[in-house]
Amino acid sequence: MKGELLDSYESAAVGAKLSKIGFLAVPGTNTVNKKLKEIVNKEECSIMDVESQSAALSAAIAAEACGKRAFLSIDRIESTREFLAASCMRLPIVAVSSDITALRDLGWLVFLPESNQEILDTVIQAYRICEDSKVLLPAAIKVDFPIRENILSPSEKSVDHFLPKLRLKRLDLRNPLVLDNTCFRDQQQKAMENALKAIETVNEKWGTKFKRSYPAVEEYFSESDYLLVVSGSDSPTAKAAVNKLREQGESIGLVRIRSLRPFPDMKVLDGKKVAVIDRDISLGSAGIVSSEIGYSSFIATKPINEKDVADIYSRLKASEKEETVWML
Repeated sequence: MKGELLDSYESAAVGAKLSKIGFLAVPGTNTVNKKLKEIVNKEECSIMDVESQSAALSAAIAAEACGKRAFLSIDRIESTREFLAASCMRLPIVAVSSDITALRDLGWLVFLPESNQEILDTVIQAYRICEDSKVLLPAAIKVDFPIRENILSPSEKSVDHFLPKLRLKRLDLRNPLVLDNTCFRDQQQKAMENALKAIETVNEKWGTKFKRSYPAVEEYFSESDYLLVVSGSDSPTAKAAVNKLREQGESIGLVRIRSLRPFPDMKVLDGKKVAVIDRDISLGSAGIVSSEIGYSSFIATKPINEKDVADIYSRLKASEKEETVWML
């Protein structure tokens, strides 16, 4: 492996290149698409410039149905219709976006990496998970880190050994196949359950091969009396704050959720006093994560700092009941 300074978008682009994508639809000129156009093998990957997100996803659906490994980079979710169709048609497309909360009920796997390194690795892992015959669902990976990090890129040969070639049932004009975009929710639900198992299996294989591990739920001093639940780019800051509080003798730990869909088992929280740091809200309900598991929700409207974490911990210790707090 070699080190290289990359931001989150460039990391996603390198992950897609190493995954040997066969189709790229480009709606606009965001950083991922710009980088991919520079580094992707033009002989192996078809690139299509399109006018909108909907056109990009429609093109990716068609390419994936024809047996091409498709990748998308979308700045924001403008329409959900094609996203729902991709899931109903059981097409293992992988996408990255800074706006993924709208996808949580559309049958897409949703990953929340905490670093640029994890973004690169998750793109590759996502293809292996999604292309599992017991899963066959699309995946979205959140990218929202403006800083550059030293990233270790696996060699193409090692990724080729890790990620088998895409083998979907291809469209054949001599043997027509109907791809129905009518949802069979029971089958999608079973696929999600299978995906949770696949995430752990693929992560174990990744850890053995590349010495980096990303479980669906990461436990950080989870034996503590007080636990924070975090996700995404807030996680490193929260870990640093937890370290300082523990040096002061506080019994505090952290649980990081990497997989928003499928949502993982959270038995680790049983018997603990818990606060959830959310970065978005399900309007009419609660924070995106706390709506899944309950507990007090601290909804951060900006990236958190170590003082924020210390304040959350102090309030958690003093509170008598669950509450929702906006951190403006």
